[in-house]
Amino acid sequence: MSKRINDRGIEIDLLLDDENLPRAIIRLLDFVQDFSTNATHVNTALEISTSQKQVIRDQENQTITYEQALQRTAEIIQRIRQLKQDIADVYLLAVHVNAQNTRQVQTETAELTNVAGEEFKEAMPILMECFGLSKYYRKSGFSLSGIDLHLRLGEITGVVGENGNGKTTLFKVITGNLQHDAGVIAFPLLQKHQISKDKVDWIEVKSEIAYVEQELPSWHGTLKQNIHLELAQHGIKGAYNEQNTAYILERLGLTEHADKKWSELSGGYKLRFALAKALVWRPKMLVIDEPLANLDVRSQRIVLNDLKDLAKSAKYPISIIISSQHLHEIESIADNLMFLQKGRMVFSGDKNNIGDARLHNFFELSCVLEKRALESLLTGLPVSEIEHNGLSYVITGSKELDGQKILETLVQNNVEVEYFRNISNSAKRLFL
Repeated sequence: MSKRINDRGIEIDLLLDDENLPRAIIRLLDFVQDFSTNATHVNTALEISTSQKQVIRDQENQTITYEQALQRTAEIIQRIRQLKQDIADVYLLAVHVNAQNTRQVQTETAELTNVAGEEFKEAMPILMECFGLSKYYRKSGFSLSGIDLHLRLGEITGVVGENGNGKTTLFKVITGNLQHDAGVIAFPLLQKHQISKDKVDWIEVKSEIAYVEQELPSWHGTLKQNIHLELAQHGIKGAYNEQNTAYILERLGLTEHADKKWSELSGGYKLRFALAKALVWRPKMLVIDEPLANLDVRSQRIVLNDLKDLAKSAKYPISIIISSQHLHEIESIADNLMFLQKGRMVFSGDKNNIGDARLHNFFELSCVLEKRALESLLTGLPVSEIEHNGLSYVITGSKELDGQKILETLVQNNVEVEYFRNISNSAKRLFL
């Protein structure tokens, strides 16, 4: 953990050096949440975030000069560095004192080597696991069958596949909203007392699961009132309710919309509210069904970055399972992927293992050439097939086919390449 806080501090410093102040403040809010229990630190971080947004508004309204904006920004940066250092000093002192008191100095030293990455991944406990999970719909004849899956704290699992292939059914089963017909499901981290090998205490388990469905339900009152209510329903009241509400609203960029009602929010902000409501009480498992469907590119990036950051929280890690048709975006944040086809699991595991057993390489290409002209240009390369899927070409070849060689050939022949991507190890190749 000591190395973790040092690395996170360096991350904030690098963001400041790159003049990415908005992102630095977001990570500062996460830093405070992960490494401090002091309400003053939280309030200071919230004040810093508010001050930075006020500088931006004043610049847009031309109520301050450029020099004044620079001065106020410099003061904000100094406050960020000071708060980060104050938290780190207190945290590291507490770690040292605790290690001495419990005579675990050697254990703490060993933990320093447990950095983010494969070692960190293996250290995180399994939250949910299922084997041979199946659900049958007798009227339609559709079935979700043979699902093997395990979810760990701090990891994101992406579920992909065409519409109608069982993603929502899977989510309803693992959240206890739909009874499975076969297989075994267990929540070793959420269930204190296992009823039996094949029984789940769903009342206990559901108290740790947040489920954001594709069709978001409307609500009454203001956004802020609903966050307060959500916390109160989970037993969080008084000062902690106020502080947690203020934190999640600021962390997810909702403070300026806190007093708005459902009808006054755009689709992107309705989703952010749903995430705020789901995350504010710190569940251990978050299930999100097609969150990117109605978002613009910028909103997608913001939501995905937030999910990635919050899943890997040092203090409150979450297991996130998310479905989407946006393969490239999901691959960018997921640790694991599952591909469903006609209700069956085609692949499930570490995303880096997709394509390990493949016999061919696959590339996507967009250019102005007709198919015959492209085939002629690539003669001599180990290409076995070229198809057009309506949007781009899919080039298939042996494992010796090199993307760099394809690009070099096209450039040498003055072909303008609009898009090119190696999808040999991407979930996208599973759709071919």
